[in-house]
Amino acid sequence: MTTAARTALYGAGAVATVALTLAAVHAGDALLWIALLGTPLAVAVVVRRRFLDGWVSPLLLVALALLLTAGLGAAFGRSVGDDGGVSARLALTDAETLRTALLLAVSATTLLIGGAVALTVLRHGAERSRRRAGSARARRDASRTLLPDAGFEADPATRLVVLGVSALPLLATVAVQGPDLVERSTYLIGDAGSAGGVISMLGLAGAVGCGLVLGSERGARLLLPITLAAGYLVLFFALGSRRLALLPLLMAVGAHVARPSRATRIGLVAALVAALVLLPIPLYVRGIGAHGLLPYAAALPDIVAQGDLLGGAADNLLISFPLVGATAFQVAPLPLDYFFLQVNPLPGSMIGWYDVSDSLRINLDTPFSGAGELANYGWGVLVGFWFVVGGFLGVVDHRIGVLLDAGRRGVALVLTALPLVFTILMLQYNLRSGVRMLIYAAAVLLAVRAVDALRAVSLRLPRRA
Repeated sequence: MTTAARTALYGAGAVATVALTLAAVHAGDALLWIALLGTPLAVAVVVRRRFLDGWVSPLLLVALALLLTAGLGAAFGRSVGDDGGVSARLALTDAETLRTALLLAVSATTLLIGGAVALTVLRHGAERSRRRAGSARARRDASRTLLPDAGFEADPATRLVVLGVSALPLLATVAVQGPDLVERSTYLIGDAGSAGGVISMLGLAGAVGCGLVLGSERGARLLLPITLAAGYLVLFFALGSRRLALLPLLMAVGAHVARPSRATRIGLVAALVAALVLLPIPLYVRGIGAHGLLPYAAALPDIVAQGDLLGGAADNLLISFPLVGATAFQVAPLPLDYFFLQVNPLPGSMIGWYDVSDSLRINLDTPFSGAGELANYGWGVLVGFWFVVGGFLGVVDHRIGVLLDAGRRGVALVLTALPLVFTILMLQYNLRSGVRMLIYAAAVLLAVRAVDALRAVSLRLPRRA
């Protein structure tokens, strides 16, 4: 691990420690809280050597996000909505606060254990393969990092291909949803089918690719990625989606991976601030009655006049913890059939998702939290789900290492970003929204395997003289 990456990881650990300490002091029972939230951290330390470096490993990043939500939420976010900064008024009792922190801690611990099991199996299999081939055991590559010194090395033609692939979700969304993006009567588009929503979600991966090209181009070549970035900004704004806030951050990460420098590090900080400022906008515009690009643009001066955008952004971040707790412990027990419905990869229109989706909401603007839904279904479902997800992310972790060793950092970046988006969706959206990100990650893995297989076949084919 590089010095910069190690420093950043230690900094994240320090933030987590401060958050847990604040939670312990606020709860009044420090030993209980330290044991509760310290257990997954201890597990992470024990199994850490099986994972990739902290910047790269989806397992460690997702577990850290769950623990930060538990610590910061218990300290500052037991209740939200009193000032109208979010779409729902939520409050947890002391007992519910403890149980919510417990379910997040159990989720993180089970995730790490599942990932460690999967990586152990994969690495033992790889070692047996190497021994059969008579090769020495490969040394762990200390340069596995998404933040290389050399940057994103690719010729202009390759960068153009990356940009073209990144533009596909935007073009497909416009083609599928058409005039509804400009003006419509309902917030959600196409309640009879989910194709448009699925395609637009892929725009998050497109944003990462756009940032990757944006950071590697210079001069007049910047015009195309800037145009694509503006297109995604308009798209997510017209959809009234909180993906609008993720856009600058994902693009900044892509640009930093492409060409790490002091300017891109400053860009990361600026993107974080921009994400916080943009976060309240979609929640505000979706409640004005009319929907689409034109009505939302007309409503923008009103939200700017209200001021306190950062305060509203903070509320939207802190809502994750009470939303998880309210979904788990304040909502009537959910039928187990809903769980299987939400993890089904088929389109919602084929499996009846839209017949039940409206019942899985706190109110019109606030869906249940996927992490809370798991606990509502039962602790067995919660533990089983996170163990399986940990195993899958262990496979992703392993494949990221292989891709980085091969110099394919762009694909590795997408595979790291998708689990992070999964975490955000699991905390603030229905379980089905989060599971989609894992499905997309599986699709990327399969696509990479297919491309590698085709390359291997092409190399074995006889060449004409």
